[in-house]
Amino acid sequence: MKDRAIQALYKLALAPVAETLADRNSYSFREGRSCADAVAAAFNALSKPNSATWILEGDIKGCFDNISHEWMIENIPMDKIILAKWLKAGYVEDGITYPSRKGTPQGGIISPTYSNMVLDGLENAVHNAVPRRSRINFVRYADDFIITGKSKRILEENIKPVVEEFLTERGLELSPEKTVVTYITKRFTFLGQTFRKHGRRLHITPSIKGVLALKQKVGTLIRKHISAPMPVLTYPMLQKGHSYCEIQREHVL
Repeated sequence: MKDRAIQALYKLALAPVAETLADRNSYSFREGRSCADAVAAAFNALSKPNSATWILEGDIKGCFDNISHEWMIENIPMDKIILAKWLKAGYVEDGITYPSRKGTPQGGIISPTYSNMVLDGLENAVHNAVPRRSRINFVRYADDFIITGKSKRILEENIKPVVEEFLTERGLELSPEKTVVTYITKRFTFLGQTFRKHGRRLHITPSIKGVLALKQKVGTLIRKHISAPMPVLTYPMLQKGHSYCEIQREHVL
């Protein structure tokens, strides 16, 4: 409890700095922003008649497990000794201590803040890579992001190399299998929502895969507590305040 209290104090000091440096279209783990806001930003980027029609779906391979400790210690503006101890503390399972040599500890109070700070700056790097008339839009939620452009060539030849260079500095890389460039009429999934444009109209519907996963989990919960009162059956993630969009995102990803 003492360690968590200290992390909470450091987060109070770090959060205003992180908010100042944050990307404009970053929506995760920030006050007053949510998964639904990220979906709305994607809608605004794609719904207009003259909107970009190609989308780079970015998937960072094992993002939070591979972030470079050295980069964070050098660039996160907080006490370096304390930060290094948190990053290298590891975890204990069955009485055995497992050290951490890279990545950010999951579940820590301050972890989402400095994990977000690692990826902040990506939006500016993307916009600086091409002329403004290229209609580039960037939307990120945690380690999931999309980048829109007016042509497939721009995304593959101008944008993707910049993203890869940005991530390499931080010990990260794009997943070759999951990072794809898609035309808007072919549909793509982002944060548990499927986007597809028919003519001039953009349709956003819940991902089939996410809906099925949610139904399966609810069914398992009901069968597990078949004679339990209603409060026990309340979906655990909803009890924690997660939105339906965030629940879908967990199951899809």
